[in-house]
Amino acid sequence: MNAAQLAFFKKRLLQLHTTTKARIQEARDQMASPPEFDDESDRASWEEQNTIVLRILDREQKLFSKITHSLERIRLGDNGYCLETGEPIGIPRLLARHTAEYCTDF
Repeated sequence: MNAAQLAFFKKRLLQLHTTTKARIQEARDQMASPPEFDDESDRASWEEQNTIVLRILDREQKLFSKITHSLERIRLGDNGYCLETGEPIGIPRLLARHTAEYCTDF
């Protein structure tokens, strides 16, 4: 990848980093402050929503880790190359999945 492409993907990853971090914090805040419930069905609904939020939070944290790893690969100059084969991943794949580490052509 050339310098302009690396800068483009770095900018995209930094934006994704910021939004993912905000979503993680929002989910944590939502779970940390449970409202008072007068009805057991309301409490059950809130607990079910928290279960869903926990799944989303888990996925967001995994994505956050991949974003951080991709930013480190950009810093090292390795981003855009398959970890398995060393071949270029390809711009279309990186546009679809900014954190891609492997090419699709083996």
